[in-house]
Amino acid sequence: GLSRLLWYEGLKRLDISKATSLAISYPAFSLFYSYIFLKEIPTIFQWIGFIIIFCGIFILTYKRKRGNFVGI
Repeated sequence: GLSRLLWYEGLKRLDISKATSLAISYPAFSLFYSYIFLKEIPTIFQWIGFIIIFCGIFILTYKRKRGNFVGI
């Protein structure tokens, strides 16, 4: 119940597309926690997937400063 309450409170503060993208990143967190707590050794493909998901989370949550915009 608490997780649903926090989810709906988070939706008030984030875009739905951003919140859904962050919520779908749970495999990366489960890989990290299984490595830390269960001493599971991830394969190279799992590490590559973790890095890709982490980069996606960084891009989603990164806020640009005004005036430093480079690109289109």
